[in-house]
Amino acid sequence: MRYRTYTTRDGDRLDLITHAAYGSSDRLHVLARANPSLLPLPPAILPRGLALIIPELPEPEPVSTSIKPPWL
Repeated sequence: MRYRTYTTRDGDRLDLITHAAYGSSDRLHVLARANPSLLPLPPAILPRGLALIIPELPEPEPVSTSIKPPWL
């Protein structure tokens, strides 16, 4: 799996970093799994200078528009 690293700055929170990386904070579990040292729960505001691993997510499979529903 490919990943990039991010070094925290003053005021960074894991939910905000997750939103910036993936467009939604719903993927917070991805960062938590990639950075087990943050568990059980990270502080609300992360310390400055902390290196986080941010995994790249696979591209979603394209949805085929050529398949018609059986009722048509």
